[in-house]
Amino acid sequence: MFNLVVLGGSSVASPELVSSLIPHAPEFPFRVVLVGRDEHKLARVGNICAQLAKSAQNLHVEWTTDAARALD
Repeated sequence: MFNLVVLGGSSVASPELVSSLIPHAPEFPFRVVLVGRDEHKLARVGNICAQLAKSAQNLHVEWTTDAARALD
């Protein structure tokens, strides 16, 4: 599984990034961790990304405000 940590994960571009990974997820499983400072905005964007990821096999999205945790 590939880990992809996205700093600035609450950006409006994050859902587009997740969408672009969907076609590749069956061959290359991804764990995407969105990292942001604003907990509420991050949760909104994270939920959108998680909904998008549900349509893909082997694509998991999580989010956190703790950058050190994201790198684990």
